[in-house]
Amino acid sequence: MENKRALVFIIISIAFSVMMFSCGSGGGIDKLDFSGDWPPIPSLPPGPPSPQPPQPPLPPTSNAWIIETVENGGYLGNIATDSSGKVHIIYGHGNADIKYATNSSGSWVTQIVDSDGSLGGDRSIATDSSGKVHISYSGYTNRTLKYATNASGSWVTETVDGERRVGYYNSIAIDSSGKVHISYSDFWNADLKHATNSSGPWVTETVDSEGFVGNYNAIAVDSSGKVHISYSGNGNAGIKYATNSSASWVTETIDDGGGAGGISSIAIDSSGKVHISYRSYNPDNLKHASNSSGSWVTETVDSDGHVADVTSIATDSSNNVHISYYNWYHSALLYATNASGSWVKETVDGDGSIGRSDSAIDIDLSNNIHISYFNDIGALKYAFKQSGS
Repeated sequence: MENKRALVFIIISIAFSVMMFSCGSGGGIDKLDFSGDWPPIPSLPPGPPSPQPPQPPLPPTSNAWIIETVENGGYLGNIATDSSGKVHIIYGHGNADIKYATNSSGSWVTQIVDSDGSLGGDRSIATDSSGKVHISYSGYTNRTLKYATNASGSWVTETVDGERRVGYYNSIAIDSSGKVHISYSDFWNADLKHATNSSGPWVTETVDSEGFVGNYNAIAVDSSGKVHISYSGNGNAGIKYATNSSASWVTETIDDGGGAGGISSIAIDSSGKVHISYRSYNPDNLKHASNSSGSWVTETVDSDGHVADVTSIATDSSNNVHISYYNWYHSALLYATNASGSWVKETVDGDGSIGRSDSAIDIDLSNNIHISYFNDIGALKYAFKQSGS
């Protein structure tokens, strides 16, 4: 552990030294002197621009999507629906505040959850069976893992893990008993960790410490209260999966080929099977992995080659899979589902001004589809599609 921590410190130090050397005392990159025996070589006139290959068009746009603007300002959001089908969104706003928006009253209402002005990193949201909201997020200044809930009727915040440089990447889920589970990164030790209040007070544990792991994690809990986590592999390469379904934590690599890695999303269907969405690199394709057949099978959902980092996945009551994601070439929000038996893609919002930060999807108990996302000027947007439309 000390050796790994020392290596993390060395990597940071080297990166800082290289940056300082490159920039020099004047703040710019130092120029090399090619005088003397090395006269400058006359530059050739620029040639004609290289022809660009034609890009695939966007999938068809469905008129069934209803799109609203929730607030003009925001970033890094996440969404959850309650048992009544009402929507709850958590997002960053302004001077690193944590804000919350809901349409539970019939129209959108926003509140500040935490405004200490030093908040950053991921934030995640979940609702319990009573419709109460639970949020995990990180403090930017000290990089501690924090938790907030309105279960008492007003927002109450607390620190889950106060160790330094933890929780920048985090995800939250609620089990059937209403207990909270949070997966999060421990950057200082380069580990994946899990925190829960299932026994009363918060208890934290290390899930995976093999290499530099734990970033870009996502969590889900099945009907038996077992925890499932997807996360990036060693050095953010590959997609890994961890579960405590056998009483102790077991980890495995789901996909380590084709440039797979980075941000993933996870969902559990009604049969307890796991579904993970993620992006592969070079080319930038959308992929789906599942153990629904008894072993892990990966497949390409969108081979357009322009899929951005963040994808989000959810399952409906028929165990169909729904994924929201972003096409960076067209600046568009896309959606894919296998509800028909094969993957079908459609454009949700293709006006060319959709931001690349992220989108989040959830399916309510009536199988209606809800997506939160942002445009390129930071407006928080919401898309809704009724089941069967």
